[in-house]
Formats: sequence, structure tokens, C-alpha cells
Amino acid sequence: MQVLIIILNEIEYLESVVKLLRETGIRGATVLDGLGSNSKNSQLSTPSFLASIVESLEQGGHVKKIIISLVERDEQVQSAMDKINELVNNENKKTSGAIMMTLPVNHMRGGELERHIIRRDSKKDNQGS
Repeated sequence: MQVLIIILNEIEYLESVVKLLRETGIRGATVLDGLGSNSKNSQLSTPSFLASIVESLEQGGHVKKIIISLVERDEQVQSAMDKINELVNNENKKTSGAIMMTLPVNHMRGGELERHIIRRDSKKDNQGS
């Protein structure tokens, strides 16, 4: 099990990316707003986190969408990442449309994926009896 994290730099692709996740069998996702730091204008001496956000907004920081999804199977992750990469990342573009990564998940509780796993395991147990 993995957490798939997608930092979507080109937010106009959000609906298409969520649709691709569903098509690969990924059951749900959380979408958060994000703000990229504008490295040309960022100040290392900014006194606080909040002040750095305000400064980034004032200097035209880039708004992003961060999509987080818990994914059960590796093949789902690979398929989703390949399809999203094909959709939003183009060799001719100056910047990347999306940055994607995964982190391993050792334990989880709650959500649609847990309910799906419980139902599936229950069916297997009933068929085995």
C-alpha cells in the first residue's frame, strides 16, 4: 500500500487527473490547495511561516493543487502515474505540469479503501467456508 502524492502545477488538469485516478481503480483522493515558493524572490530571512506565505502571494507565488490518495496495489500507482505524466508533462514545456511521488504505508485506518478491503476479505472468508 502506498500514498500517491501529485503536485499539480497546471490546475486546469485537475478534473482530468481525478478522472484518470478513478479509471485506474483508485477509489478516492483528497485535493488540497498549495502555494509554490517563488525561488527567484524568496527571502531566507522571512521571520515566520505565515509571513513567507503572504510574501509569496504578494510576489506572484504559483498556486497548485496537491492530490493525495491511498492506493492498495502497485500496478494502480504505476498506471495512474504513467497516464497523468502523459497528460500533463510535455517535453516541450518549460516547467513540469505535475510532480508525482509515493510513500509506503505500513498501517491505515478509516476511509473508503479500508471499507473495500474489509468487504473483499469478508467475501473471501465466506467463500472459503
